[in-house]
Amino acid sequence: VLTDGWPPADWPETREEYAERLRNTPTHLCRLRYFGADEWGFAFFTYSNEKYELSIYDDGQFTGEPERAFMISANAYLNE
Repeated sequence: VLTDGWPPADWPETREEYAERLRNTPTHLCRLRYFGADEWGFAFFTYSNEKYELSIYDDGQFTGEPERAFMISANAYLNE
């Protein structure tokens, strides 16, 4: 949500262009790797290093269900 007065008058793009750019910018969460039925490894995207880092599931395992990998990653970046 853009607040009133954003972007500033000296911003290089209009409010509509800025909002459109944000809508079209992908959010990197994780990358999955298939090892078998319900055996997926995942790498968490770190914005600080702009790369994927090998991750473990919340139960300490390196493989698990892809839905759990998404939830772990989404909770890190999408929760407010």
